[in-house]
Amino acid sequence: MRVLSKVWRYGLAIISCGVALALAIPLDSPSSCFFLAVIVSGFYGGRGPGVLSVLLSSLAFDYFFLPPKHNFWIEPSSYPRFATFLGSVLLIMLVIEAKRRQEEARRQIDAKYRQVTADALAQAQESEARLRLIIDSIPVPAWSSRADGAADFINQRWLDYTGIASEEALGWGWKVVCHPDDLDRTMEYWRSVLTSRGEDRELEARLRRFDGTYRWFLFRVCPLRDESGNVVQWYGTCIDIEDRKRAADALRASELKFRLIVHSIPGLVATMTPKGDLELINQPVQDYTGLAFDALKDWSATGLVPEEELPRVAARWKQSVETGCEYDVEHHMRRADGTYRWFHVRALPLRNDRGMVVRWYCVLTDIEDRKRTEEALRSREQQLRLMVDSIPALISIRTATGEIETVNRQCVDYTGMTLENLKNWPEVVHPDDRADTIAQWKYAIESGNPLNTEVRFRRADGVYRWFHAGALPLRDTEGRIIRWHALYVDIEDRKHAEEALRASEHQLRLMVDSIPALVTTMTPAGDTERVNEQLVAYTGQSPEELKNWPEKVHPEDRARVADRWRRSVETGNPYDAEERVRRADGVYRWFHTRGLPMRDGEGHIVRWCLLLTDIEDRRQAEQALRASEHQLRLITETIPALVWRTTPDGEIDYVNRRVLDYTGKPLKDFGNDGWLRLLHPDDVDSTIPLWRQSIQTGDSHQVTYRLRRADGTYRWFDVRGEPLRDNEGRVVQWYGICIDVEDRKRTEEALRNTQERLSIASQVATVGELAASIAHEVNQPLTAVVSNGNACLRWLSAQPPNLAKAVEAAERIVRDGKDAGEVVRRVRALFKRAAHEEVSLDLNQVIGEVLSLLRSETAKRLVIVETDLGHDLPPVTGDRVQLQQLILNLLLNGIEAMDPVKDRPRRLFIRSGRERDDTVLVEIRDSGIGLKDPETVFDAFFTTKESGMGMGLAICRSIVQAHNGRLWAASGEGPGATFCFTLPLPPSPVS
Repeated sequence: MRVLSKVWRYGLAIISCGVALALAIPLDSPSSCFFLAVIVSGFYGGRGPGVLSVLLSSLAFDYFFLPPKHNFWIEPSSYPRFATFLGSVLLIMLVIEAKRRQEEARRQIDAKYRQVTADALAQAQESEARLRLIIDSIPVPAWSSRADGAADFINQRWLDYTGIASEEALGWGWKVVCHPDDLDRTMEYWRSVLTSRGEDRELEARLRRFDGTYRWFLFRVCPLRDESGNVVQWYGTCIDIEDRKRAADALRASELKFRLIVHSIPGLVATMTPKGDLELINQPVQDYTGLAFDALKDWSATGLVPEEELPRVAARWKQSVETGCEYDVEHHMRRADGTYRWFHVRALPLRNDRGMVVRWYCVLTDIEDRKRTEEALRSREQQLRLMVDSIPALISIRTATGEIETVNRQCVDYTGMTLENLKNWPEVVHPDDRADTIAQWKYAIESGNPLNTEVRFRRADGVYRWFHAGALPLRDTEGRIIRWHALYVDIEDRKHAEEALRASEHQLRLMVDSIPALVTTMTPAGDTERVNEQLVAYTGQSPEELKNWPEKVHPEDRARVADRWRRSVETGNPYDAEERVRRADGVYRWFHTRGLPMRDGEGHIVRWCLLLTDIEDRRQAEQALRASEHQLRLITETIPALVWRTTPDGEIDYVNRRVLDYTGKPLKDFGNDGWLRLLHPDDVDSTIPLWRQSIQTGDSHQVTYRLRRADGTYRWFDVRGEPLRDNEGRVVQWYGICIDVEDRKRTEEALRNTQERLSIASQVATVGELAASIAHEVNQPLTAVVSNGNACLRWLSAQPPNLAKAVEAAERIVRDGKDAGEVVRRVRALFKRAAHEEVSLDLNQVIGEVLSLLRSETAKRLVIVETDLGHDLPPVTGDRVQLQQLILNLLLNGIEAMDPVKDRPRRLFIRSGRERDDTVLVEIRDSGIGLKDPETVFDAFFTTKESGMGMGLAICRSIVQAHNGRLWAASGEGPGATFCFTLPLPPSPVS
């Protein structure tokens, strides 16, 4: 085909159309003529002239042949004819263009075929050299070997990596670069490849680099076969997988860390495989169910879920696994003790980059208390229903569209109509108010504004009464109206209630507008649909301006927020992010934005609802908390004491620097009860039971023991530990402190020695004060001994001797001698400095012994002694001498306190008895001058006597405390003072 010049080709189109017009007018066959013109123009002129001929033909056909003629306007009746003509010429043009392109393509293919044929020979000649160059240039070591496995070619990359010459590596010399631990396995792999007759196999092994470093490689080999299928050559590559190996190790470490995190969560957590099988549970799940992991794998068969709930739970879980949708179900779950409790089980899928579910994360929340609260709310709702029926007003509840849903009993009684009849409520409205009331209800429903009007309603007897009609919409958390509550108050006699009702309505509006939350709804595509007044007021922009919401987000957060919002819109996953939003004054504040999709019955998203919560104060508090935590750690490291922390089961996981410096041990040596090796051997048996008891019960830990220093010296420490609990009261950490009390221990030992010496001195002073009484007590039996001795002599001198009377006198001498010896023994006991010896004592007997010793003293000072000693008093455990000294000091103090008394009898009262089941009480009351401050009298060196030492009562308190008892003083209701002390009873064999 001869190609015309461009001008001639377009000229040909114009000429063809002119000739066709000239022929069509006389022949009255415009279609055929113009078709021929288009064919000629398109075939010989090309696409451009063809299009021009289509345009000129269409204009000529319209102007000369369609009515009205000689006018470009077309009558409607001619539309089909013109459309048929235009479609035909276009179809002809398309066919010609396709034919022309086919011819052009055929010419190009012929040219390319000739060029390819010419280049084929040159390319074949260069192929071998290029192939070798390519093999040497590929970024992996490559090689080839003969059919018997001996290497016959190794590329340059392999030689550069290993650093050996090609001659050394050919044949079987390549084995020298294999890792010694992998050589046998590599040779076994190569022999299996040679014997498998060409099956593709892989191997991972280490090869030595030129610098001596070994790296992991993946070996792949492929056979080359002849026409008979026999292997004639082997080709292989070695791919460096060192980084992949390290990534796999890191992945395993990350998986282990993940498992540790799951087990540390103080709640019921489980992970599931993509197919829904149990993969991992934390310890709280096992503790709650009492079942091991293997038993929980088939959870549906363990009875954890009640039989009546199991089908629903299993079906819902199967649906979530199949669709990948969020799993959210509430059901009962059995506890280890057999009790069933309500749980809210929620599971979210973890997806990979391709959107495929790779794992399910499940959280089981105990909602037993919430369920009980809901049940209480339902009961409360029933009570409210009864209350509504009892309200002296007409109440109706309507749907969002205004249809009556329910009315109270007062409404039915007033109108005398049933609920079904009241659905046609305009009938009970006064005819003059009906149209206006209907219009106001329609406006309220459409606008969502409260209804507030006055209307007359017909009573059951036909009488109309004025009512104030007020209706308020009930909205959900997204601001949508779900119900109308209408109240009709009879204002026939109470017109003044109108003003109060308007004030109440205004207050309600202020409350709604004052709710501190920003709410917005978005379309399924992610565009802003609606915002609440709080959001408008915060940003200072209109709802229309807020459609471009990204500009309100801080520039540093904008890209992240937009990307996360885009992913939520695309995947349908809940939106949860924190970003800074600009306020109307230009200040940015932190907000926590939570968005959930609303779906229709088929699961399609119809709207997004977003709640923006101001967390600026919380963020600042978190920042302050981090600073406080840092400051606390600095304080912990600098306080002059040993600080430690343990896990709930007692394993030490933190100690401060002073512990490490004192013990000279690293932190790892304290694990697995390693700290016990630092205790003094004599303190181990007493310390371990107390610590284990605290761990089991969660009670505070307090103990004193000796701890070995780095130089081997043991020092005394006062150790205190307190548990840190979560919101459910479970121990999550133990925090403790060890305070060095070595110096205090030595001081206490010196103080005890001093107190003991002071006690002996006090005893001596007391006996000195009682010298006259003691002399009198001793003199009485001695005088009796002398008298009875003289009598005995007289009876023996009589003729005949009266032996019976002499024996009686001798027996009285023995008795009086024993009495004198008992008085001396008691005095010696007070002087005797013996070790503390605890024995079982009759406390009443000890009191009697002291009273016998004071009998002369009380008689001399005109003191009346009264006793009330319990008859059923059980024995106590204590040191007889110390308890005698205690009672003697308290009785002497009472006797001496009554010396100034002249106007009333001097009475000393002693009472003993049980205070509780485990203690006994001794009360000593006098009628003396009393006490100004009952507590200060026990201080050392405090005395009210002119010649007193001030140590008597202090020693008394130390004696009582040594017996694990309590001593106190109090002023009586009348004159005098009262001293009381308690002593513990020994535990019974049963307890």
